[in-house]
Amino acid sequence: MMGRYPADVYGVGQSGIDHPWAIRTCNFGELSCRLATEIITDSAIPLDANSAGFFNQAGVTAPSTPAAAATGLRAADDQTLQAIIMMPCG
Repeated sequence: MMGRYPADVYGVGQSGIDHPWAIRTCNFGELSCRLATEIITDSAIPLDANSAGFFNQAGVTAPSTPAAAATGLRAADDQTLQAIIMMPCG
């Protein structure tokens, strides 16, 4: 877990909102990338009623192949990290 401290200004942007969205966004990207690797390794997509919302965000549905799912998850990871790179400072 990432800790915050009283004088921490990481994540405070032009809106003045103090939140760790950059850290959380990177963690989400890492999750997508690791999951893509596991799907390729196992040749199975852990898609069920509980995970469908997560997978749908990456364009992964029941008819998706493991290779297509991994590609979709890695593309989602790339887009997530691109959002961090483009984050305005201060």
